Amino acid sequence: MTIWANTSPAIYFSTSVALKNGIRYVCDPDFHMMNSSMNLVDIASKYILLQPSRKALKGKCPFHKDETTSLLIIPQSNVFKCFGCGAEGGPMEFLMRIENKNRTKVIADIAEKTFPK
Repeated sequence: MTIWANTSPAIYFSTSVALKNGIRYVCDPDFHMMNSSMNLVDIASKYILLQPSRKALKGKCPFHKDETTSLLIIPQSNVFKCFGCGAEGGPMEFLMRIENKNRTKVIADIAEKTFPK
């Protein structure tokens, strides 16, 4: 078993580990598959108004007080980047930031919506 380095208390996984800048990160194939199957444009458009701009979409960043369209979403890569506050990532990171939840809670919410009891 390996330990997720950036959580407290430690969460145990039985997946491979990657080393980046001396910190051990869990490489969870299920997480990456789930993250790549989610559409960031659909998720973000529930929270902000997106405008087309060449190969990307832009909008006001919901993570800081924004008067301009500093948030850029690239649909082909399924990633976002804010040039105002520096926030960046994929669909899972967007949901974690906008809902102020950790990864485990976001995954549980998605599972509950996808597979209702």
